[in-house]
Amino acid sequence: LQVVEAELMAAQSYRPAAATTALCQKWSHILRLLPQGRDSSCLTSTLEPLQQSFEQLLVWGVTPRANRLGQQLGAAPFPCDDLVRNVNDKRYSHNLEGRLGLQLPHSQIIHSDQQFQQAAQNCPFDWVIKHPFGYSGRERIFGKAHHLSSSAQGWASKRLQEGWTLLFEPWVERVHDFSLHFEIAPTKQVSYLGWCSLVSDRSGGYRGNFVAPERPIEPQALEIGERVAAELAQSGYWGPMGIDAFSGDVVHPQFWPES
Repeated sequence: LQVVEAELMAAQSYRPAAATTALCQKWSHILRLLPQGRDSSCLTSTLEPLQQSFEQLLVWGVTPRANRLGQQLGAAPFPCDDLVRNVNDKRYSHNLEGRLGLQLPHSQIIHSDQQFQQAAQNCPFDWVIKHPFGYSGRERIFGKAHHLSSSAQGWASKRLQEGWTLLFEPWVERVHDFSLHFEIAPTKQVSYLGWCSLVSDRSGGYRGNFVAPERPIEPQALEIGERVAAELAQSGYWGPMGIDAFSGDVVHPQFWPES
């Protein structure tokens, strides 16, 4: 999954590292342990000639490379690259939260160093600033209430100079991390598939999943998830859809030590 996020961040210039490709290829052995997975393969590049045919192509996420691979295999078309990139962008999520009345207090899109300074100094909570395509705890930096460290300013300045805008949010002490899963048909019909808990460390880094079939999801979480899925369907997106979410409270000063 990190390959997908990294490619969305890099756009057309993405080239996976040799270590990343080698790790992904190990998934072929894991897939063959699954029911009906005996002939499964994990394809990580469209640059090499394909030596076999496939009855079914399953992708973790639609990226330009995944789309090219699908075309080579004659698979059914995926949603267009630009649309997939847009709905995976944290700035899209921020704007969607605003339309649905779900934004965290003091959250905003950061366009300049001056705006970041004001946001950090005015926020009464500890905070985090994120790259719009950060993943698995990468490409973000934390700060304390009413304070902006030189390291955070330098991190943000570099990315702003690269042409990105960033997402500023209060830090949330999470009570429960979970993911909701849907399928959106090309006809815009939304089907709810289920949910699972996410295991995260104190800084929000992903560590794993677990499924508890006997435990129902909170009705409010499912209602919000269905509203988000309906918004994505109206945007033109179709295909698998997952929402990583949490419940919790914003964190007051002293949560993060000085960096």
